[in-house]
Amino acid sequence: MAASVDSLVTPGDIGRILRTPYHRVMYILNTRLHIRPVRRAGMIRLFDASAVDEVRQVINQIDSRRAAGELHARNDAPLDGVPARSAAT
Repeated sequence: MAASVDSLVTPGDIGRILRTPYHRVMYILNTRLHIRPVRRAGMIRLFDASAVDEVRQVINQIDSRRAAGELHARNDAPLDGVPARSAAT
């Protein structure tokens, strides 16, 4: 059964719910194609509660990998094979 319109949220709403910057939410939605909108209102994508939970899980995964030193702190790129920056550059 489809979600009621009152329970659907926009990417901006997801950011407010998760207290996460809008650009992080958009990055996740644009790179995790399995997280799909359930409806559209013109060009605005509307997501249900399960999508909010999935975005929350991805944010937690990224943050935990970053804290463990597996990801570059600025762009979430894996550190394998990435040369270290020198202080001069």
